[in-house]
Amino acid sequence: MMSDKGKREMAEECNADKVKPKIDWHLVKWAVAVVVGLWLALGVFAWTRAEPGQFGDMFGAVNALFSGLAFAGIIVAIWTQSHELALQREQLALQRTELTLTREEMRGQKEQLAAQDRTMQKQAFESTFFALSRRFREMAESLQISDPAEAADSGTRAAGRAYWRIVFQELDWDGKFEAGDANKQLATYLLLYRAHESGLAPCFAMLAETIAFLERSDFGHDPTYARLLRAQLFPEETFLIALHGLSPDAPQSLKGQIERLGLLKLLPKHEEYPGIKVFAAYASSAFEDPPVPAALGAAGEVRARFVGRAMSA
Repeated sequence: MMSDKGKREMAEECNADKVKPKIDWHLVKWAVAVVVGLWLALGVFAWTRAEPGQFGDMFGAVNALFSGLAFAGIIVAIWTQSHELALQREQLALQRTELTLTREEMRGQKEQLAAQDRTMQKQAFESTFFALSRRFREMAESLQISDPAEAADSGTRAAGRAYWRIVFQELDWDGKFEAGDANKQLATYLLLYRAHESGLAPCFAMLAETIAFLERSDFGHDPTYARLLRAQLFPEETFLIALHGLSPDAPQSLKGQIERLGLLKLLPKHEEYPGIKVFAAYASSAFEDPPVPAALGAAGEVRARFVGRAMSA
């Protein structure tokens, strides 16, 4: 397909080829000279005649000839003017074509600028998302707790995943957690949470803020980002987040955020794990991948599946 620039050059070449009709001015000069010469010769000849009046009457036909020539000149002038008008119309048509090509080019530039702006917005979104996600992981892995496997006076502190494993084990320290009903399980978690609130509260608040940022952004509806966030969670961490989402100490939006992003997909559903009765309060979407928005189309679906396979490998 010819580019706008090529179309414009072709239009200019066509315009250059449209030239005015050429008139042989040398022939016109000679014709005028002959007419003037004949007129002078006849005048001199008539002046020398005895009866110049009668002689002049003989040239009535010459007057008719010159009248015809004058009329022919008018016809030529009209034809020339009409041809010039036709050329002007063609030139105006070429100018309109040029304007159309210019508008199309400007529209293409506008679309390119819009695409570039969209790309820059997405880059800014991803930069902020990964910064929030990285900060959340730093907070989650910086938490420390005394390791019960070590002597109390050893000063050994557990951090990272070990912290979450130890706190998780405290949840069922007497082996009766699964035996209680949903209210008792939630009450047991609240006691645990308040014992470690200084560490857990900022971490969970950072997670809620990261999820809120995803949901506020137009780009955050891509399930790829929810998968990436979910993949960073330790199993014990995910379990405690699920309990916290149902607790009265959690932000009211956290439960809905967990359900919309499917953050509990790596945990068994309550039907498959009946001992954790409290999880029945969650909608099934909390244990599933979030749907791909129609705006993302097939490309978003392929990307989301690729990320899912990469994380499960």
